[in-house]
Amino acid sequence: MSSRRETTESERLLVVKWSKEGKSLQEIASLIGVTHGCVQKILQKYKKTGSVANIPGRRGRKEILSTTAKRKIIHSVKKDPRESEIKQINSRAPWWTAACGYLRAKKENS
Repeated sequence: MSSRRETTESERLLVVKWSKEGKSLQEIASLIGVTHGCVQKILQKYKKTGSVANIPGRRGRKEILSTTAKRKIIHSVKKDPRESEIKQINSRAPWWTAACGYLRAKKENS
């Protein structure tokens, strides 16, 4: 795993404040403990959007299956569990693997 971490909103506000006070990118970076490139990106985002807040809903892996597909799979498995097991064995499609993982997680959470 990498040692990357997301800067906090308060750190980003400090970057903007210090930049307005005339501190250099390198000075700000050493004060906060990030690279000057990180400081530069924070300032670019601030100039473009006028905000340092995160975009809501941008984190995490996107789901492979739609809600409709999940419902169809659950219905199919409930209708005939043995048939679903055979399909799982015969099929190597990535969506099926994702569906099986989803069902397994749903079963564990129940």
